[in-house]
Amino acid sequence: MALKPLSDHLHTNLQGRAIVLDDRRVPGMRATIDHVVVAASGVWVVEAQDGGGRVERRDVGGWFKLDERLFVAGSDRTQLIDDVDHHVIAVEEMLVGAGMGSVPVHAALCFVNCTWKRFAKPFSLSGVWVAWPEKLTELVLDGATIPDAEFDPLARAVAARLLSS
Repeated sequence: MALKPLSDHLHTNLQGRAIVLDDRRVPGMRATIDHVVVAASGVWVVEAQDGGGRVERRDVGGWFKLDERLFVAGSDRTQLIDDVDHHVIAVEEMLVGAGMGSVPVHAALCFVNCTWKRFAKPFSLSGVWVAWPEKLTELVLDGATIPDAEFDPLARAVAARLLSS
């Protein structure tokens, strides 16, 4: 279920520049997507997390092996990345079925009520952005790949196919 503070933030800060859909059913799955954002940069699959601790990327590999993981409050929460990936695949398949397979689909885990290292930046693990609400807004608004003429049909198609839970 979507966290209310993130939902409020997205609706307020993306108003007029993106369409925000909350709590949408994943096609073919029992799961729901917390937020789907349709913007000029593409379709964003956003999962909200209330971390309650420090969010960081750690390399737990050895000298010759890179193994980056997501840690929240000292616990390995990398599984969250895989969970978002499943939702992204379902959205990509839905877009292909709607004849919009060329639309970029982005994934994000957005943490609220968490702490970050000083001078922290959003980071990507396995193609999933990990950020806080303000930085997520910047990511969503960065880059325009969807032409204005295609935006409204895309938003309508996504809203029609990803039903409210």
